[in-house]
Amino acid sequence: MLLTKEEFFKHRIEKVKEISSLFGIMSRYGHAPRYEDRSAQLHCCFLDYHSSGRDTKPSARYYPKGERGDFETYYCWVCTPKPLDVIGFVQRTEDISFGQAIHKLEQFYSIQYEDIDLEKDFDPTLTHTSKIDPKILFRYNEKLLKDNRMFFKLESFKRVCYVLDKIYASYDENNPTITVKRLTEWSKKVQVMLQKGPE
Repeated sequence: MLLTKEEFFKHRIEKVKEISSLFGIMSRYGHAPRYEDRSAQLHCCFLDYHSSGRDTKPSARYYPKGERGDFETYYCWVCTPKPLDVIGFVQRTEDISFGQAIHKLEQFYSIQYEDIDLEKDFDPTLTHTSKIDPKILFRYNEKLLKDNRMFFKLESFKRVCYVLDKIYASYDENNPTITVKRLTEWSKKVQVMLQKGPE
């Protein structure tokens, strides 16, 4: 999968939320809710945010997935402006940044991204392009043209765009390998043209 840095960060967030368990994380930090499958009232986990430093009457609640959204959430009526998901809970517990909380959860759950290629590291001449979704490869090549428009004369630009459109028109979802091969060959030719400099 070929992603920009921004897309990869969003992918990390989604993956962490999908795999992580707020119930498990709360238990890990010593704040296990009474129930995992239904909401449960509990003493706040963040007493430093309470003016008295205490929570004499349980003011927080754990909500399992589906009860208040697509993910498990934690909410305190005293100190949380909005419900916390698993990332927000770790962020507040550890007093760290959002990105650091994601990284910590990735470590907790051994989350890896072996199927990801970042655009900045992408080389269309590498053999690993055979594993890339052709639609994402199309997007990369369109961006390649857009970013280097000034390097082409109008006729040359029309020609390379026509070839790309033709490959796109012949794309077969049931047999993406041939499309990837054609796109890779097209990318190599365009790269050679760019290396020669402006026409």
